[in-house]
Amino acid sequence: SLYTTETLGGELSQTVSVASRSMELAGAAATDAANMLSAERGLLLRLALGDQSKATELHDTFAAAAKSLHQNMAELNTLTKTAEGRTANARINTAVESWMPADEEMWQLCSKQDYQNAFKVFDEKVAPQADHVRGAATAILNVEHDYLQQEKSRAVELPVRSRFVAIGLMIVSLGVGGLVVLVS
Repeated sequence: SLYTTETLGGELSQTVSVASRSMELAGAAATDAANMLSAERGLLLRLALGDQSKATELHDTFAAAAKSLHQNMAELNTLTKTAEGRTANARINTAVESWMPADEEMWQLCSKQDYQNAFKVFDEKVAPQADHVRGAATAILNVEHDYLQQEKSRAVELPVRSRFVAIGLMIVSLGVGGLVVLVS
């Protein structure tokens, strides 16, 4: 019973500290990607309207969301234990590595007031990378959800086994106690 209690406590701690944090970070990564994409859409719109100051502000918003995404991914990379999770993390990291140069290319085109090519870069390079990040973040959420379901099943099985061990030990104790009474 003590072993089972200790095991359940350890597994609950692991589940709470790792799986739930991984899910939180994957959700944050998806949100960061959405914020980055939204900032770039707004940036293109503002530049097309001739509002350079708001466009610069949106570019800074993009950079802040990208920084947040990098921080969240750095922590998520340390927490991920499964092969599927590591694959999804690698997909996010690869997408972000492709997204950053595409953003810079788009920003340079906008600086030259070449909005047609900037929109083309957005459609062909930026938006697909955002989709890759969101898709991989969803994969991480699914992996962690599956892990939680497995842990839930184990949490149900462990007390049952502990109950049988406790009953067996009680029967042995009663038998030994009866034997001691009989002998004395």
